[in-house]
Amino acid sequence: MVKVKVISRIDAEHLPETKLDIQKQQRNLDPEAHPFEKAREYTRALNATKLDRVFAKPFICAFDGHLDTVWRLATVPTRLTTVFSGSCDGELRAWNLTSRELSWRVKAHEGFVRGISATNSGERILTCGDDKTIRIWDLNANRSKSRSIAGYGKGDYKPVAELISKNRLTELSCSWEEDSHVFATAGAQVDLWSQQRSKPIHSFSWTAETIRGVEFCPVETNVLCSWSSDRTIVIYDTRVKLPTNSITMKNVANCVAWNPREAFTLTIGSADYNAYTFDIRKFNKAQKVHEGHVQDVQSISYCPTGKEFVTGGYDCTVRIWKTYSGQSRAVYHTKRMQRVYSVAFTADSRFVISGSDDTNVRVWKSNASKPLDKLKPPEKRKLEYYDKLKKRYGHLPEIRRIAKHQHLPRWIKGKKEQLRQSKIARKKKENNIVKHSKPGSVPFIEEKRKAVIRTKHGK
Repeated sequence: MVKVKVISRIDAEHLPETKLDIQKQQRNLDPEAHPFEKAREYTRALNATKLDRVFAKPFICAFDGHLDTVWRLATVPTRLTTVFSGSCDGELRAWNLTSRELSWRVKAHEGFVRGISATNSGERILTCGDDKTIRIWDLNANRSKSRSIAGYGKGDYKPVAELISKNRLTELSCSWEEDSHVFATAGAQVDLWSQQRSKPIHSFSWTAETIRGVEFCPVETNVLCSWSSDRTIVIYDTRVKLPTNSITMKNVANCVAWNPREAFTLTIGSADYNAYTFDIRKFNKAQKVHEGHVQDVQSISYCPTGKEFVTGGYDCTVRIWKTYSGQSRAVYHTKRMQRVYSVAFTADSRFVISGSDDTNVRVWKSNASKPLDKLKPPEKRKLEYYDKLKKRYGHLPEIRRIAKHQHLPRWIKGKKEQLRQSKIARKKKENNIVKHSKPGSVPFIEEKRKAVIRTKHGK
């Protein structure tokens, strides 16, 4: 007898459910109905913190091509994928972050490229060097030539303008004001220039020492800051053409960065291995002392959101900080990376760029464990949920210990312990002086005031 198999299908098994068929599940929000909710959330927060460490792979790529130390880096606010680097041999290079390739290069100066700054419109970039010249480069013209970069010659790219200074230049900064052609240079003095004029339109001479750098404020576009080799940081106002106030610090300042969202917030990288965040309205004490580097802080750059900043140190590390946090939240380093002289955040806050003494430009993720691929909505919601849990239970000892743990080279750990012991001994000595002195004869000086020797207002 022949067996006949009949295919039978149930519509409910392969047809999609309609909205009418879906039964809405009501959730009971009463805490008594979920007695183990906190225990489950703590376990999830602990696992999420551990997974952050497992998937922390911050390094993305390195741009190799410079023949000397990468001295300066610059990004353009209107071009997310372009990074400019200047080296000690006078070469200026433009890199494409998307293709991870060199866009164009040019011999910009004789000697160091001391400063790189982009205009607010993003159409031009200015450089200065040891040859006392300021050169203005048109990015639109270089973009049209960047397709054929097989043969590089000195005549391939030419600046649209060239200005000559009387003094040797150490830094350059463009004004953030819209449609402004004003920029400032540092050297023997602070000079204000216009791109349409061959001579400075104004000069500030506060001190006889060399001005090591200058930086325009991105919020109050008429305010700029300079730092000199006599440990003085001066604030200028271009509207009145006068210095407004200044401080003299205990150690030399190597770099300064303005917060792009807070007009009065200024962060200074010092030679005492610390960074200091100041409010320029209350210059007599620091708002926060950022400790972590074991050698000089060489460069500082703020995130466009103003919530974080990155520092590059002489100790061959890159550190990322919360704006008002005393300890760094991330430390980046490699075996081959040498002294870091320049750092920068990209315009979308996703990446950190570093230039070091080993001639490499490195690209890092600002969030080491965050994936680079575009996330689907469920994945995005899951990560947001984990972030909320880590924030809620981050104060607990085990989660805090894992979140704060940082892998460091052995010599940095040894140096860090040495600095810690030195700080303990110094505090012990200060306490002994107070204990064996007449009551009230030794004034108490808090840690935030010790870095400032004196303040001064205007002239």
